[in-house]
Amino acid sequence: MGRIYFNKKTGEFFEATFKRRSPPEGFEYTGYNKDHRYKPHYWVGDSYYCPDCRKYHPIIHLYSRFLNLYDVMTKRFGAKYGCRDAKRMITLGRYIGGRKKSYELVEKLMETGHFLEFYEMTYKNIPGRVLSKAIRAFLKSGSIDEAKATIVAEFI
Repeated sequence: MGRIYFNKKTGEFFEATFKRRSPPEGFEYTGYNKDHRYKPHYWVGDSYYCPDCRKYHPIIHLYSRFLNLYDVMTKRFGAKYGCRDAKRMITLGRYIGGRKKSYELVEKLMETGHFLEFYEMTYKNIPGRVLSKAIRAFLKSGSIDEAKATIVAEFI
């Protein structure tokens, strides 16, 4: 009871019930179980079509009526750039703050084509607030050297 299935070709969800336990053909088990003995009794599921994989990807939240910002942006970036780039974009967005403005900065970086340079800086243990300032400096001036100078200035 309560197993959640997803069809990658159509983007539909199916929840097993007491009367109908087995899903229709084409549905795969997502790994999520909704136990209706505990309140609240609802769950939310959404999906997006990935242009790289040419499949739908599920987003599921148990015990919630709404998707959080992280999942909304995953859906938006995944549908636009593909699941691989969306994962990187979400990682950088959460690293520099995890707010709507942070994700907007990341999207602007992706449009300029210099996203990977800043994404690799997350592995160099630069604090998120410093990296956020560097991204803003880059978007304002258009120069990578200006962004690097901002990072160096924060550590002096």
